[in-house]
Amino acid sequence: KTKGASFVEDFLNFEEGTAPQSLIVALVMGTICGVSAFVYYKILWGILAFVWHTVPNNLIIPYFPEWSWVLWIPIVGFTMAVCLGLTVKYMGEPGDLAYTVKCVHEKAYISMDHCMPMVCASQFSIIGGGSLGPEAPLVAICACLGGWTSRTIFKRTNRNIVRKHTLMGMAGALAAFFGSPLGGSLFALEVNNRFGAEYFEHII
Repeated sequence: KTKGASFVEDFLNFEEGTAPQSLIVALVMGTICGVSAFVYYKILWGILAFVWHTVPNNLIIPYFPEWSWVLWIPIVGFTMAVCLGLTVKYMGEPGDLAYTVKCVHEKAYISMDHCMPMVCASQFSIIGGGSLGPEAPLVAICACLGGWTSRTIFKRTNRNIVRKHTLMGMAGALAAFFGSPLGGSLFALEVNNRFGAEYFEHII
């Protein structure tokens, strides 16, 4: 939407909720979420390669009998489970996708207190052989970043505007991870709808 006489006027005034403001926020949000997803992905695959390829090939296979190699699986699984428990105990509850949806509906953003616990907990879980992938954690992490960017950098206070920016973060996470911008946007809108199309305005 536009509030001034023209797109240029809205751009110069940077009015909240206008098309120019939303465009700039979307570019910033996409950059932040893209970089965050890239760093998360690189760290995850680096540790996975180290734990499941480098260590077994260099420290286990050459020095231990073949029958004992399989013991590396429960050792890693147990170690990561302990690290996961310590993360929850000392860093706080990371939350889950259901909690993310609840926050989007009630507060319009997810507190940054859940960001680092989610990063660590999801990494430990996946490295230990957890069956779930990094998609849901990335959605929660980038939702945190989206809401934080809206409220801290752009100083937005309107709940609907902050919610829109949080949804931008969620969409950016999936778009960056899967390389599918449209699919990421549609999923971010779909997953938050509990009673039909509640956020149809953002689809438009």
